[in-house]
Amino acid sequence: MIEAVTDLPPIIVADLFGLHASTADRWAGYANDSWTPYLAARDRQPPPPLRQRHALSECGPGCC
Repeated sequence: MIEAVTDLPPIIVADLFGLHASTADRWAGYANDSWTPYLAARDRQPPPPLRQRHALSECGPGCC
């Protein structure tokens, strides 16, 4: 159904699947293929800490 709501207007999807128009419209919002909200959320998170480099002679089991 998610693929259908990305290709068809929600009112058509509602008729095809026997859904209420507002339900199909909500599913169309869920299926939004925009990356904007994801990228905005990612920008709000602090970057992960950098791993400190060390000499290979300092490595233990499972280190690198």
